[in-house]
Amino acid sequence: MSHALLTKGVFMGIWHTTLECHAQGFLHFIQTDIDEYGYVLPPGCFLIKPITWTFRHEIQNAEGKCANVSVTREQMPFQAGFACTGQVMQGQTMPSVLAYMNEGGFAAYVAVSCATCREGLFVAHPVQLEQLNQALPVDLVKEMRKFDAMAWNTLIRYGFREGSKVPVEDTVGLPYLLVPKPPPADKPVAVKAILKRPSEEGKLDMGSKRCRQQVFDANSVFQALRQYGCTWNKQDWSCAYDTVCTSFLYIYLSLCDDQKQNFARATALTDAMARRFGDIDLTEIRISREPANVM
Repeated sequence: MSHALLTKGVFMGIWHTTLECHAQGFLHFIQTDIDEYGYVLPPGCFLIKPITWTFRHEIQNAEGKCANVSVTREQMPFQAGFACTGQVMQGQTMPSVLAYMNEGGFAAYVAVSCATCREGLFVAHPVQLEQLNQALPVDLVKEMRKFDAMAWNTLIRYGFREGSKVPVEDTVGLPYLLVPKPPPADKPVAVKAILKRPSEEGKLDMGSKRCRQQVFDANSVFQALRQYGCTWNKQDWSCAYDTVCTSFLYIYLSLCDDQKQNFARATALTDAMARRFGDIDLTEIRISREPANVM
């Protein structure tokens, strides 16, 4: 079992333990150092309470009369490990991951980043680059453009860059318009509803000249349009950089002092990584000793 504190909704694995059910209503985990309840329960024991819910259902008896029946059910709060969603698994690692990469987008990125090794990644269906490199939603791209424009204007305002400010696009849209109440009549007059913002369909044109002229100024620095989101190709490794850096960090932290010095003297890149790792606040980092978490 994980040495992290047990919280509601946490996912963990039981490694090389014997699970025993006791009549007292708690679970006994062998070979663990859990001691959450002090002197109330023996070491290695954790109290598990079942979840209870009640629902009512109307049925008919043999005479055709209807009656309401109340049903109460109790179930232990357990679920299989493969039922973890992408949001829960983000930032966690597992030795074996079944990924549906053909869905593309953020789900594929999170699934791949959870695998601790290449052999532990199992792709469920064939996948093409077109499925991985999907265009981001139009609203999200507009928000990113707005943030880029605000950041550029801030640099211009405080003298960090030279140039002219660029217009900031209003991504919220037009405010609600007040529609006058129609006069009373025998037949009510239909008033057309006014939406907060017009609906937009289709994909955003990321490369047309007209699109750049509408959003950006002629300033050569800000005019360079960058692609938002993660991409999968031989030149861009943005989808894997965080996984690789995190793996190197945990490998570095597991070394002794002599091994860390040898790691730093290997190349100029490892020396820079060692110096950056030394600047990180390690008070909140917990190193798992399980072999499954080793790249």
